[in-house]
Parts: sequence; C-alpha cells; structure tokens
Amino acid sequence: MPGYGSEQCRIPMNRLMPYFCDMARQSALDNAQALKDRGIQIYCIGLGRERVTLDGDFLRAISSGSGYTYITPNSSQLEEIFQQVAMQIKLRLVQ
Repeated sequence: MPGYGSEQCRIPMNRLMPYFCDMARQSALDNAQALKDRGIQIYCIGLGRERVTLDGDFLRAISSGSGYTYITPNSSQLEEIFQQVAMQIKLRLVQ
C-alpha cells in the first residue's frame, strides 16, 4: 500500500479498507473488460436504489451495455428480470 512499507504491520483500517475497495473495483472492471474483449456478454442485476444502496454506474461499466444492466429497488421484480435475461440468453443461443 502506498506510504507503508512491508515492515509495517499496523496500517490503520480507515486507510486500508478504501485501498482494498478501490483495488477490488479496478480488478472487476479490468476483468470484465478482458471478457468483453473476447466477445463474452456480461449481464448485471442490481437490487437496491441507485446512489443509495448500489452503484448503477459501476454495474453499467461492468456489463456489456445498457441492454445488459437491470436495476430494481424491489426484490419482487427479480423473478421477472431473471426471466428476461434467460429469454435473451436463449435467443442468442438459438441465433
């Protein structure tokens, strides 16, 4: 971690957690892009309210585009969303 050497065992948690979160976020973005570059389509489903409990921009960045991102604040809509995604995958496999 920048600013701390390997001999330092007590990195404050308020510095460590944001570092880990940033690294995990960037790793997810990099890996998603590598998959998309290989032609793999990525669907993202988010449960929660944007800017309150989830980061819709992040999900859209990971997914293969706007038609691959589903966000709902209500768990009762999840079954419908999963059915839509299943139909899209099925159509793509048939084509």
